[in-house]
Amino acid sequence: MSSPSDTSAVDFFPTRRTIVVGPSGSGLSRLGERVYRTTEGAAMVSQDAISHITFLRDTVVEEIAFGLEQRGIPVPEMAERVDALVAQLGLAEVAERNPAELSGGQTKRVAIACVAVLGAATLVLDDPFAGLDTESRRLVAQLLREYPGAVLVLAHEDPSELGSDFERFHLSGDSVGPGLPEARALALPGRVAPSGERIELGTLRGTRGEASRRWWQLRAKAPSRFVTAKVTLRPRRGAVLWLRGDNGAGKTTLLRTIVGFESEYRCPVSVSMQSQRASDQVLGSTVAELLPDVEARDRLGLDGDTHPLDLPQAKLRLAQVASVLGQRRELVLLDEPDVGLDHAHRAAFHRLVAEALDCGKAIIMTCHDPAVMEEVAAYAEVDEVALPSPSRSS
Repeated sequence: MSSPSDTSAVDFFPTRRTIVVGPSGSGLSRLGERVYRTTEGAAMVSQDAISHITFLRDTVVEEIAFGLEQRGIPVPEMAERVDALVAQLGLAEVAERNPAELSGGQTKRVAIACVAVLGAATLVLDDPFAGLDTESRRLVAQLLREYPGAVLVLAHEDPSELGSDFERFHLSGDSVGPGLPEARALALPGRVAPSGERIELGTLRGTRGEASRRWWQLRAKAPSRFVTAKVTLRPRRGAVLWLRGDNGAGKTTLLRTIVGFESEYRCPVSVSMQSQRASDQVLGSTVAELLPDVEARDRLGLDGDTHPLDLPQAKLRLAQVASVLGQRRELVLLDEPDVGLDHAHRAAFHRLVAEALDCGKAIIMTCHDPAVMEEVAAYAEVDEVALPSPSRSS
């Protein structure tokens, strides 16, 4: 119910430093897009970081400079503005790398840099902290606090790193009200006991950039080679193994290695993987094709005839996770499955995980949010393995 101080979402315009919090599917993205379209000189960073990467340039610095280049900004000014953003967002180590070789969190920071470098009078950011590790969140928050123009941040939960300089609002229905929404307890599943022995995956290094030449290729490609630190993985059936690491440590590369995407490694048990970008696993035109299990769709409130890309972000993530967990595989790899899930949809996610564990599946999960892993630990056994960044590995 709206209070007398609430404003219609159609009429809402942000102050100089504004955060609007709301659940998935509530219209946060639509609100941000309206502000972007109707505010002169505004620029927007969307939820999908990759949509801001042109892949027309060979290095991160050239990618960040692309928008300035198209606007005819003089080279000395262009270099100064790009170098400043690279330093502010901690991108120096990847500045000369190809944008296609970045991790999800690194890509998110590059996307923010690509838009922020334009110096728009108003900067709109849709869920900018999703998928970022602690240090990356700090760097992004510092950039937004110091940004010379107006800033509007849209999020499912309050990004506390932004501090008291930002005025908080919440989106409820068609109204925007002052302050944050009332906190509600999260309903978690009952305790699930481990059901079997450990799966010995061995001591692994994730590798990327070693694809061999195919018979039809006239000359071999020469991608840069990326190798993770060595880790020993022994996931237990009916339990969760939390694979920790900073953005860029190679967690996704390691998971792809286990599946067999990046190397000759052969997993000793059947395995399936959920990708970071839910849209990457949308191969059909209906939710029913993505998630054939009618009962699972009904429990998640999904219409089988809907196109998956028409779903709110949280619903698409749940459909993706349910599809992967529903496959008859002994080992399931979940790559940042919490990204895009608001408070209410996290409860459904935990139910899916608990049911899979109760069936004896072993799960390896990457996640940057310790609070989410504390929730998992409330109903499941959670082991931890830390993957050091390559620069710090021996």
